[in-house]
Amino acid sequence: MNEEEERQFKEEVHAMNPKESEKIMEIITSYEKKGMELKSIEVARRMLEKNMSLDEIAEITGLSLEKVESLKRN
Repeated sequence: MNEEEERQFKEEVHAMNPKESEKIMEIITSYEKKGMELKSIEVARRMLEKNMSLDEIAEITGLSLEKVESLKRN
C-alpha cells in the first residue's frame, strides 16, 4: 500500500462507527504482528544456516528458544 492509499484507508476507517473502526484496527494490528513474526522466522532460519547459536538467534529475533529449537528440527 502506498502512502496515498494508506492515508485514504485511514480516513475511511475513521469515518466508520467506533465499533467497526476498532475491529478493523484490531485485525490490521493482528496481521502486522503475524507479518513481523514471519519475518523473524525467516531471519532465524538464515541464522541457523550460518550455524549461529540458538540462544543468540532467540535473543536477536525475539523468538522463544523453544521456537528456534523447533525451527532447527524442521
